[in-house]
Amino acid sequence: MTIMTRLAGRLWRLPPAENAVRVDRDIAVTARDGVALMTDVYHPIGIDRPPIVLLRSPYGRKNIVGLCARLFAERGYTAVVQSVRGTFGSGGRFHPFFQERDDGLDAVGWIERQPWYGGRLGLWGASYMGQVHWAMAAELGERVAAIAIVRSTSDFAAAIWGGDGLRLEDFLSWICLVEAQEKSNAIVQALRRRFFGDAHARHYAALPLETLDEQVSGAAIDCWREWMAHDHPADPFWQPIRDRCTLARVTAPVSMVAGWSDLFIGHQLHDYAELQACGKTVRLTVDPWTHTSLKSLAGAMADAFDWFDIHLKGRESGKDALNHVKLWVVGANEWRNETAWPPAGSVSRALQLTGSGGLGEGGIAEAERRFVYDPKDPTPSLAGPTLSDATGRGDMRPLAARADVLSFIGPVLDQDTEIAGRPVLTINVSADGPEHDLFICLCDVDEKGRATNITDGYQRLPGFAADTRRTVTLPLLPAYWRVAAGHRLQLLIAGGAFPRYARNLGLGERMSMATRSRKTTIAVHCGGKDPSRLALPLKGT
Repeated sequence: MTIMTRLAGRLWRLPPAENAVRVDRDIAVTARDGVALMTDVYHPIGIDRPPIVLLRSPYGRKNIVGLCARLFAERGYTAVVQSVRGTFGSGGRFHPFFQERDDGLDAVGWIERQPWYGGRLGLWGASYMGQVHWAMAAELGERVAAIAIVRSTSDFAAAIWGGDGLRLEDFLSWICLVEAQEKSNAIVQALRRRFFGDAHARHYAALPLETLDEQVSGAAIDCWREWMAHDHPADPFWQPIRDRCTLARVTAPVSMVAGWSDLFIGHQLHDYAELQACGKTVRLTVDPWTHTSLKSLAGAMADAFDWFDIHLKGRESGKDALNHVKLWVVGANEWRNETAWPPAGSVSRALQLTGSGGLGEGGIAEAERRFVYDPKDPTPSLAGPTLSDATGRGDMRPLAARADVLSFIGPVLDQDTEIAGRPVLTINVSADGPEHDLFICLCDVDEKGRATNITDGYQRLPGFAADTRRTVTLPLLPAYWRVAAGHRLQLLIAGGAFPRYARNLGLGERMSMATRSRKTTIAVHCGGKDPSRLALPLKGT
């Protein structure tokens, strides 16, 4: 063991280390087009043809990726770590997400030809390192025995184009980080951003988006330019990285670790639901932490050892170990074991939006409330599930106080109330411009008035005739949250959340090339025969 693996094993409460490790570094694995993909193999000493765990990374083969590989090897697994195409010595051009299916299949083919291959292969990865496995999982079929995915999704196109708008801050900052990582350590960059803020923030308002990469990084970045040439989620360009349609053909059992404050939470729970609906063996853990939390990584590694010990080493287990749904309940601050997500017995409660800024349960008089969204002074994104937010939670009172935000607040709750599922806002809305966005934030307001974000949702609305009233259904992200007695619920409605999402400039012009903007007046219509209303999934008692 090294000092780092000894410390990580103890702090992360992993199974005890059992093996010394030999590392074969810088092996050139040849892909089908002749490109060499650099690979390190961590062998547990003293085991004949042990089970194998494959990790494919755009972040190099050392740092925390190498740490995880060594932890696997010390516990009886051969860990194969490969740098994806165009990174850390691997040949070719880095074409994020799109290149991973064929290269991953070629990596597995190479493993199967090695004398140390014993026939049991697992796939492990977080974030991008999870996407690389979804890209090939269906094609592999029974060649893979188990999969463990952490804070990732099978549909990265949906993640990039959240609510049909561009998740600007997360993905542009990630592209710039990866572009510079071989000159400046990516882990150091990520930690600096988390603790000292985003050094790129002052550039996000620059237009056009097409050349924003130059403003942020000082140079044109190939993949950003390519994305901006296909600046709509319906463009067929994005179809190759929409792998959710392949999940029905995945045969390996899957364990997922997600986080309520992670940017992939909605997409990962969609993956879970899809696998469950197809009758697959799948289990789920949702913790309270953010995308880059080391606490999450600790839990994910413990989950992986448990899962792989069952499916790769043949450890006996009960049915609960194969299909558990283990969820952290925010507010109650406790783990809870459920049989499904959403939890069985959840009921829906509708709260209507009132013209006076309240949330009521019926008999609401017809009224409207208006606000003006100005792209030159965009409504800010204060907290929420992002790539780098330190907590994912924050005080939303400064947002609620803005003139371009509508607030609707409910009565004081007389008992603890648990939201367990995906709230859905049905809103009657009109605007004086050709298109606009809606950002919705549901908050828990305590006795002192602090408004903490529970969940939120965003949608870019396609063009329609000015001042035409229409009904829009807007799902918020999933949540499991206890609102304490004495607290109130608050719903905030705005025309954007910048820079988390790129601004809607209001003229219906092409997103990547637009430079002009206009203010848009947005009206929310309350009451009447088809009232604007929030459907809350509540945990039954």
